[in-house]
Amino acid sequence: MQIPSATNAWDHGDKVELNNGSFGSMQIHINGGGSYFGTVFAFNHFNDGVISDLGIGNKPGNVGGLGPDWSLSQNANSYSVRKMKVYVSDVAQESTLESTISDAAGFNLVYELEDIPIKPAFALAPPAYTIDNSASIPDWSFSRVAYLLELDDKYVWVSMGTFTDDASQIGVPCLHPLCGDGHSHSVFNQLVGNVNVVSNVPGLSGNNYVGNIEFWPYNYNPGNSKGIPGASSAAFDWGDTPEIGNGSFGSMQVHVNSGGIYQGTIFAFNRFNDGATADLGIGNAPSSILDWSVAGNAGTYSVRKLKVFVK
Repeated sequence: MQIPSATNAWDHGDKVELNNGSFGSMQIHINGGGSYFGTVFAFNHFNDGVISDLGIGNKPGNVGGLGPDWSLSQNANSYSVRKMKVYVSDVAQESTLESTISDAAGFNLVYELEDIPIKPAFALAPPAYTIDNSASIPDWSFSRVAYLLELDDKYVWVSMGTFTDDASQIGVPCLHPLCGDGHSHSVFNQLVGNVNVVSNVPGLSGNNYVGNIEFWPYNYNPGNSKGIPGASSAAFDWGDTPEIGNGSFGSMQVHVNSGGIYQGTIFAFNRFNDGATADLGIGNAPSSILDWSVAGNAGTYSVRKLKVFVK
């Protein structure tokens, strides 16, 4: 291989002798694109128990060895600190939607549901998460939870103070026995604080809202049993009541009820257990049923992606 500016001496253009000997070379070089040519670092002679070669940059002439790539310098014992770390970067991750949202800084992905089914039947099988890191998140290790829902060209990010210490409980609160913590179904009908919203849907974005969540796998009625501000006791909105143990409709809704000019649904994912067409929406639904209940509209979106995070 003809490396630019390399010579026939030991430098940044050497040739490997396959299956011959055990000297070993771990070298990185630069040969173009700037004013520097040569070795970035070298670690050589690491197989046979002889003192190895270590260096950063081209080897200076006052150090023994052959050429600028530190070959046969046998100088490893001249350093008191000899540390190497190796990293990888998921390039695709750098271009994700959450990487453009400042509020998402420091959050770790727990669940990703790449393609929400149009007709989910999560009573028969739990969601087929494309990523599930819940088992690696220790209890009590996070103080905030966030959700990112993408529906075609619309999205919403919402973060809030935590409502559970168990990461297995923050995904879709479905009816299958393996949903939630695997022992009991996830049911959260409560206020949440310090709610931050970022969305390209007009009117939703804001910080330090007071919110509430309606997460359960059962049927529900419009009664405002929690006394959520501004909610109706006669219409499905942001103040409904779960019918524990009754039915399988299911609700995964995040709402804002005070703290700013917006009031109502941030996002809703309903009817995910029985194989019927699910309800999906961002913001208040354009009807009298503001939380998208019985909208049956999941099939109208070609992109249906949900991610769940903790911090």
